[in-house]
Amino acid sequence: MIKKTYSIIIFLIIILTGCKSTNHFQSEDVDKITIDLIEKSEQPSGMVYSFKLMNKSNYLIVQNDLYLSYPITSNHGMQRQGNKLKVEATGNKINIKPGDELMLTFFVPKEDYEGNQNLDPTHPDLEFKGYLGTLTETNHFEKSGGLEFFVKSTNNADFSVGKK
Repeated sequence: MIKKTYSIIIFLIIILTGCKSTNHFQSEDVDKITIDLIEKSEQPSGMVYSFKLMNKSNYLIVQNDLYLSYPITSNHGMQRQGNKLKVEATGNKINIKPGDELMLTFFVPKEDYEGNQNLDPTHPDLEFKGYLGTLTETNHFEKSGGLEFFVKSTNNADFSVGKK
């Protein structure tokens, strides 16, 4: 009887460890999250950007952050580097379900960029990070780059900002 009980316990352990769920996503899943530029407008106090984020993946987006910044340039604009001064999107949610769409807005005050020859406000960068599925280190994603990398422009919105 003891031998039979041990056999059942070992059998259950083998089955349970063999059925462990990994819930890992693929890079293609992150690509199914789209961010479209809807509108860009210059206001007296700064620039306003409106974006639509669409979760076309099969995963819940958990604790995401979306930032916009103007890159730092040097060598007459030939070299670009990231800028730690970022603006966080308003209208975001902690959890975004598959199929959800959000309207997100960024406001960049003029004093953050006007008259600064080392910033390139004509080609903003986006930084998008969060978790797909569950809040675990293995499900963390991060995507950053220029608007051209992220979005398709709608309503003929132009990426460039300011006067040059």
